[in-house]
Amino acid sequence: MAERNEMIAIRKIENMAFRHLSETEIKWLRGKMNDSRPEVKAAAREAHAIKFPHYERNMMKKGLTARSLEYFIHGEVWDEYGDEIPVHMRFFADNTGLIRRIDYSTPDGEQETSVNIGVQSALKFLKAVVHQLNAPFWSEDLSDAEPGQYDPYLDILPEFRPGYDGNDSDGEDFSWALYINDDEDEPEAAASDKEPVWSLKLSLTKGYGDKTQTFYNQMHQEPQELFWSLMEWFEADENEFDDDFDGDEYDDSLDGDNDSGDDMKDEAVMGAICKICKCDMAKADGCKPSAFIYNGKQYERFKVGEPGDFYEGDGEALCTDCGAKRGHYHHPGCDCELCPVCGRQLLICGCKLRVVYLNE
Repeated sequence: MAERNEMIAIRKIENMAFRHLSETEIKWLRGKMNDSRPEVKAAAREAHAIKFPHYERNMMKKGLTARSLEYFIHGEVWDEYGDEIPVHMRFFADNTGLIRRIDYSTPDGEQETSVNIGVQSALKFLKAVVHQLNAPFWSEDLSDAEPGQYDPYLDILPEFRPGYDGNDSDGEDFSWALYINDDEDEPEAAASDKEPVWSLKLSLTKGYGDKTQTFYNQMHQEPQELFWSLMEWFEADENEFDDDFDGDEYDDSLDGDNDSGDDMKDEAVMGAICKICKCDMAKADGCKPSAFIYNGKQYERFKVGEPGDFYEGDGEALCTDCGAKRGHYHHPGCDCELCPVCGRQLLICGCKLRVVYLNE
């Protein structure tokens, strides 16, 4: 009988990884992760990892932010028109509000510039680097993190590669072919001597210390987003920086009456008081109930901690941006709210949504 019950539990767990789970089922699955039966315990942990791949990461990120960053970039980035722009810069930013930029492509004496964005704006920016850009995890999420991982002949049959000796062994070493100069057909430099395409050093809170990530071969989209985010501070007008800005407030200066069905992303939150629910965001459980309309179809907004939300699976979720509690709606303009249509960050996803308020 015990073996039969164990098999039933394992089959039930295996089916959970690929379907929607209710709150009760999620709680049951997490309970089985500490089951006394090794097979059940292993199956539960595997299913949970498949269903909630970022659960442990989100738990670790809770309350995590960066004290400072040093960002080096030497490569080509793409602008809004799709044009490639060569960049050779280094940025320094910390929680005092000072951002320094060294542009190595300019003449000596004109390379370094700085701007002070204010303490609260700096705190918000550094938090976004961790929570929205997931910068501490780029070495895990992005490929080509170290020299020697790059195979320049990946898509070429072995017999057509230089120096082919008739051996197709999987352990063939391609390090000799790294960083080939197309003009001279000679190695430019050893991997250890090559300057990285970009490198990011973060000083993290919660006892995680410093984390340095260096990439030698590819310019990924994420570091480009960080580059343009830093550049915006230097291109913005000085009056856009407000030292009195509160980290729990929002800097979305938008207008429109949502009661008439305007885009919820265009709602303003003035000070610590939500313009929609008129409540103090530091004290309210969350914003008033509402849903989105997209192409004539109604989509339910994600409540904090519930399936689909940024904090999905966190039983004690508390939004670190707008302060909404588990089971309640994010306040408009929240950095952590996800779009129910495309699943991306609501503030930047681009979906044209209308909001309707619900009676609960």
